[in-house]
Amino acid sequence: MPKVSYKAPAATWGNGEVMVELGVSKDQWDHIARGDRVEFKGRGYWYEGDWFQDIWDFNCPHGEWIIWYGQPNDGDFSGQGYNGPISSVVVEGR
Repeated sequence: MPKVSYKAPAATWGNGEVMVELGVSKDQWDHIARGDRVEFKGRGYWYEGDWFQDIWDFNCPHGEWIIWYGQPNDGDFSGQGYNGPISSVVVEGR
């Protein structure tokens, strides 16, 4: 049986110049769906010549989905690229 993985939809910001996507396993999605706070480090991205890290934070606060970003060298991940309800996450099995 093939391993099932899930993905959250891609999120964009920076006038559409930044697009990030995250894959999660079925077990990880089950934790998110039952309301557990779950945080993932994304793949990161380049924007205007600088490297940024995306941090995906599910259920913080409860029922929210937030993507934080920042530059790893300064440790400040207070930029908010996306914020919305968990109900807006479309899960696609692959």
